[in-house]
Amino acid sequence: MGSVIMNCGNIAAGPVTGMPFSAQEITQKRLIMPNGSIITQMVKALIARDAMGRSWRQMLPTVAPGQPPLPSLTMISDPIAGYRYLLQSGLIAIRSRLPDGGQLPGQPSLSGVMPGAGGASVPGSPQELGERMIEGFLAKGTRYTTMVPPSITGATQAVQMVTESWCAKDLGAVLHNSYSDPRIGEITTRLTGIQQAHPPSNLFQVPSNYRIVDSVPSAPAAPQINAPAFRAPSL
Repeated sequence: MGSVIMNCGNIAAGPVTGMPFSAQEITQKRLIMPNGSIITQMVKALIARDAMGRSWRQMLPTVAPGQPPLPSLTMISDPIAGYRYLLQSGLIAIRSRLPDGGQLPGQPSLSGVMPGAGGASVPGSPQELGERMIEGFLAKGTRYTTMVPPSITGATQAVQMVTESWCAKDLGAVLHNSYSDPRIGEITTRLTGIQQAHPPSNLFQVPSNYRIVDSVPSAPAAPQINAPAFRAPSL
């Protein structure tokens, strides 16, 4: 799943403007391993979006007790310039072009078909779940059920995959998203500690002490925006 999408509509609708916010994103995974064992994982990130639709995400690495700290991984999406930046250790920022719509790659689809699930799967009609309050916002729920036929999975019967999404229209973001597949387990992502104040503008700029490297050398060069180094905001 990777992350909660910062857009309640279709990805092609483009970035959400005029609705800045910051929050903590928590993803919990219950994964079924090939040997049948089950492992659980929790992944946390700080996220923010400004009024122009630019988004920022900083992954918070999980470190085992007694182990040295790991470097954080930061992603900036700038749909205005049409670029995505991946800030890595060593003060290097990898720049790549954003797909149409300006959304960060790897975010969940609201169609009920997860990436890599198989093109021959059959998505069902969306099921409306009504509305409920989540983190102080009124959210509308939708469930998608996708059936994958035995001819694709090699199993004796169809596999049912279920995606459930709760979107807050007043925030322009999905507050809670879950995905279940009996072959791989369950993945749930939610937002917490939501603040609607304008995030610091330098979050959405590559710090001046980073060297920008294009992921595709032939891509047209975009101007580098110099900004002071930043620290993650306390959410």
